[in-house]
Amino acid sequence: MNEKIKELTDQIEEKVTALFESDKYKDYLRVMSKFSHYSVNNSILIYTQRPDASLVAGYSAWKNNFDRHVISGAKGIRIIQPCKYKKDIVSYLTDDNGKQIYDTTGHPLATKEVKQLQGYKVGYIFDISDTDGPPLPSLVTTLTDNVYNYEQLKSLLESISPVPIIYEPITTNANGYFLLDKKEIHIKDDLPQLQKIKTLIHEMAHSILHDKENGTDIETTRNEKEVEAESVAFVVASYLGLDVSDYSTGYIAGWSKGKELPELKKCLEKIRETADYLITSIDDGLMQQRLNQYDAPIAYKFPDSYLYVEPTEKNTYSYTFTDRFGRITDDGKIIDEKNISEIAELIMIAHNKDKTRAVLQDADTIKEKIIKGMSQTYSINQKQHKSLHI
Repeated sequence: MNEKIKELTDQIEEKVTALFESDKYKDYLRVMSKFSHYSVNNSILIYTQRPDASLVAGYSAWKNNFDRHVISGAKGIRIIQPCKYKKDIVSYLTDDNGKQIYDTTGHPLATKEVKQLQGYKVGYIFDISDTDGPPLPSLVTTLTDNVYNYEQLKSLLESISPVPIIYEPITTNANGYFLLDKKEIHIKDDLPQLQKIKTLIHEMAHSILHDKENGTDIETTRNEKEVEAESVAFVVASYLGLDVSDYSTGYIAGWSKGKELPELKKCLEKIRETADYLITSIDDGLMQQRLNQYDAPIAYKFPDSYLYVEPTEKNTYSYTFTDRFGRITDDGKIIDEKNISEIAELIMIAHNKDKTRAVLQDADTIKEKIIKGMSQTYSINQKQHKSLHI
């Protein structure tokens, strides 16, 4: 094994067990909430090197995808990335009886084939604080105890839940529970907003992981189920900006005591996958709600880009230019009493776009491209996808 790779893998193994100490585990989950697309191995490496990292990408990704430049002298974060290499594979020829065949000079006959093999290398990524350039679009609203846009978020969680959600009085100490036999989530109806959202995410994690028929982690102990569900809730809530400072992880150290490294890493991977699924669903849902807020958007295709225009309020329109992949290259707002088609033409003229080459597109199709393109995690990891699951 490459010495640099071995150094990093040894570092991962050394840190995993220590992570399950309460305070360190909480800090690690906060990092996971920002980088849920990254593998457990690489998220641990990010955490150990830059626990304050908020948004990361490679040198070229920052430049090409976001028009941001890494500051001279910035120290990169080391991660493990896949790489392909070529190797000559020699196969010795044999007869029907499996005996090696020789030529007239006594040398064994062989064929040589060049094969492309999978290997690994050390790669470097940089936090946004180590870059300069235009700000990135954000889909996430910072939430407080009052949970700004509470009804919108609650409705969104209900829409992506794999099972029905029922609100009712609960006389026990439980804030909610997942009924395995009926495949239902029950939530105490008089919970404060913040607690209700956190409980919703916790029980949704149970329904995804621990359902007897469709769960991804059916065979597990009760304590482990709670570790997984509460950890997923912490990751997703942190991503949304919810105040989760009261999160309790005291029981985790007791649960993890005596566990072997592969078992602990498997648990972390299940938490990451479930949290990533919920975060991606929430991201897409928030953007869909944003784009659906007003009627009659319009979209055009150019040889090298797309233009999407939508009304945001009376006589006010927002516009977005993207590349062919839906990644934003320019956006802004225009106020005018003209109709949306005339507004679109004005935007084309202002951006030196030849309107004779503008082809009207299905707005919903372009909307889907923008939903993906505006998702920070999607855009940042698009060029690094192969490195995320090492």
